[in-house]
Amino acid sequence: MPPTFVPVSEWAPAELGMPLPPPVTPWERDKAGWAELSGLIGMSAAAVFSAFTLGLLVLATWIAPFVFLTVFRNRSPFVRYHAAQALNVQLTGLIVGVGAVALSVATLGLAAVLAVPITLVFWLTQFGFVIIATSRAEAGEWYAIPAFLAWPMVR
Repeated sequence: MPPTFVPVSEWAPAELGMPLPPPVTPWERDKAGWAELSGLIGMSAAAVFSAFTLGLLVLATWIAPFVFLTVFRNRSPFVRYHAAQALNVQLTGLIVGVGAVALSVATLGLAAVLAVPITLVFWLTQFGFVIIATSRAEAGEWYAIPAFLAWPMVR
């Protein structure tokens, strides 16, 4: 039997990032694979798309987490939470990347000397935290990605 739905406003606040919901029930634990996929698909799509399309299709990496979020929004708070984390990571990375490109264009390429390495380090750090969040989701645990890597735009 599914657990009672707990609204986001009643979740306990986390130290970093999004607030952590109540403990995972056995019914929710069965959904861990979906929660795991919501993070992996977006980050693996970002890696593949940036390697083979010169970064143009990275703009579409938010689609998979968004689909998981909409499909499981009312069915599984656990999957919804991890899909929202994945979507926040993708949107934050997209905003940082677009900002770096805009800054480089505005300064006629001078800012690219700093913007490109800083953006790459940011994306690699995001990738590392998504791997941690994915392994925690697979274990049936809640995990909050730090807010500086996944701005909590979607809850």
